[in-house]
Amino acid sequence: ADKKSADVLRARDFDTAFDFAFVDLVLGWVTGRLATESLAKHLAKREAAIAALRVPPIHFLDTHDTEPFLSRARRDKSALKLAATLQFDVSGIPLVNYGNEVGRTGGRWPTNRGDMPWGAAQDKRLLEFYKRLIYARRFDQNLRHAKSTISALSRDLLMVLRGETIILINRGRRREVAKVAVAN
Repeated sequence: ADKKSADVLRARDFDTAFDFAFVDLVLGWVTGRLATESLAKHLAKREAAIAALRVPPIHFLDTHDTEPFLSRARRDKSALKLAATLQFDVSGIPLVNYGNEVGRTGGRWPTNRGDMPWGAAQDKRLLEFYKRLIYARRFDQNLRHAKSTISALSRDLLMVLRGETIILINRGRRREVAKVAVAN
C-alpha cells in the first residue's frame, strides 16, 4: 500500500476492537493477585476510554489462540464464575469462547484448541450459570447499554453499577454485607 492509503486507516474507522487486557485484570482479581481497589481503578479507566467509542470493545476470558481461562485459573470453577460475572456485567461485548460455559479445560498450544466436551463431560451446573448470565444481560437493558461505575467496597467485594442495576461480586470466602446509597 502506498503512504496515502496507510495514513487513512485509523482506529475510528473500525466498528470495535478486542480488549486484550481485560482477561489479565480479571484473572488477577479472581485469583487474589490483584487488589479489588486496583481492579476498580483499571475498570474505571477502561470505562472512560469506552465512552469515546461508537461501539464498546469485545472482551473475553480466552480465545482459540490463548490458554483456556479455567486452565489459567488452576481449574477453579468458582474463579471462572466470578470472571464470567464480571465479563457479562461491565461495559463491553462479552465473547464466550467455545467450552467455557461447560468447563472445557486445556493448556498451552496445542491443547488450547482441544475438542469441545460433549455429553457427560460437560459441567451442566456451569452451563446453567452461564445461561442465567446470558438471560440477565438479554433482558436487563442496563447490562447492555448503561455506563458502568465500578467501586471497591471492601478487600473482596466489588460493586458494578449499570444504570439502575447493582451487581455485587464477592471473591472472598466470607459473606459480606454492603450498604449502597442509590438515588430514588
